[in-house]
Amino acid sequence: MEFLSTKGIRCFSKALVFNVLACIALAISTQANASSVSVFMNLSNNQTVFPDGTNYLEVTVRDGNNGDIDFSLATLGPLHNLVPDWDNFGISAFKFNFGDSGATLANLLLPLEWGVSQDDGGWDDWLEFELFDAFLTGDYLKTTLNFSIFGVDGDTPEDYLPACSPGESYPDGILERPCALLIAEVMGLSDNPNFKDIWPMDPSTAPVRFADSVVPLPPAAWLFISAIAMLGWMRHRNNARFGEVYGLPG
Repeated sequence: MEFLSTKGIRCFSKALVFNVLACIALAISTQANASSVSVFMNLSNNQTVFPDGTNYLEVTVRDGNNGDIDFSLATLGPLHNLVPDWDNFGISAFKFNFGDSGATLANLLLPLEWGVSQDDGGWDDWLEFELFDAFLTGDYLKTTLNFSIFGVDGDTPEDYLPACSPGESYPDGILERPCALLIAEVMGLSDNPNFKDIWPMDPSTAPVRFADSVVPLPPAAWLFISAIAMLGWMRHRNNARFGEVYGLPG
């Protein structure tokens, strides 16, 4: 029986350790449910001041307490740079979809002085994006809007952000749907991008609406992909090392 050389044993031990670590990472990625998913809202209905492609708001959907799903919608720097009056700036409305969750309007827990209704397309100036399942509005403007969905068994953050395809038509045929799952209305923004350089400041109160364009992979998916890539790299590396030790052809 031919015994492995010391160099071969050392190489085998390293390969074993690395493969064990890779398998652990793979197991974690496949078993763990993603705790949160974040989406940037980077589409605008005011291209002159807010061109598409900039992250204006961020929406985070995460697992909450007691099986709840928590939403957090926050305004970002590109909006803050165009606030002439902070007392009159903030999110005034938000629309989103229930996706594959099975939730209804009755499952929403909203902040004080905020309410929700079914989006029926009654506000024509919203139709530039699409129709949504839930239409949240509030009397108090918020720079960060937090609310929860409770009482839905087995729902996950990803359920509320299903993949969509541009160009889908609604059953009534009134709208060609762009690929957007979220839309927010923000009040108190200047309609002059150079308002800080002029006097007096432009105190525009016209609402601006922002939507998302891309739903990213959740963190667990990226971890799974990384684990697969690491396994492939280690297999290639270890095969090469054993080839060097025993003079095998590459």
